[in-house]
Formats: sequence, structure tokens, C-alpha cells
Amino acid sequence: MYRYLIQHESDFHIAQQDHLCLIPKDVDWPSFCRFISELRHIDDVAVSMRYCYGELRLTRLNLYAPLLLRKFHFEQVYRQYSDFFGRLYGPVLFVFTVVSTILNSMQVALAADQLEASH
Repeated sequence: MYRYLIQHESDFHIAQQDHLCLIPKDVDWPSFCRFISELRHIDDVAVSMRYCYGELRLTRLNLYAPLLLRKFHFEQVYRQYSDFFGRLYGPVLFVFTVVSTILNSMQVALAADQLEASH
């Protein structure tokens, strides 16, 4: 992967930045080139067979999660912001309704006290 990702010395310096942490700071460009050049000679048959099939997609993990993990999903997938914020509409609407009802009842109680005091 790094062989294709880091092909120039400028890419190497970007990979060493603190917020990325892809390559340690004590590695220099010539030693990295020597290390990467050795990876070119590794054949596909020398790699473990589990890497021949690729990675599991999150949709497939979510499919197996109820059976294997006893959870509804491995990780929730939100395709749009409306899906993410849509689950908050119910609780926010409930809190808004409760607060509105309490404030309206307080307003009615104050109005009733003022009406009683005027008579």
C-alpha cells in the first residue's frame, strides 16, 4: 500500500507529519526507499490467503451482526445528514412539547391569579 501511496520524497514528508503519523520521524527517505524496493519482489502467492478476498464491507458486517454479535448492527451507516439528524427529531419534539405545555400552564395560572386579584 505504501509503495503506491508514497512514490516521491514530497509524499514521504507529508506522511511523516504529526497529524497523519503514517511513517515514524526517525525513518529517512533512503532507508524507506530500500525497504519499499524489497516489497516489490513479494509474489501474491506468498501473501496469506485471507487477503485474496479483500475486506468485508460494512453492509455485510451489519448483516451478520445480529447472528454473531447479538446486536442490531455492527456500526450504524448514515448516507445523508437527514438520516443522522432524523433520529433526533422525536426526542427534540417531545422535549419541546413538554416545555411548551409547562410554560402555557404557568401562563394560565398567572392569568388566573391576576383575574382573581382584580375581582
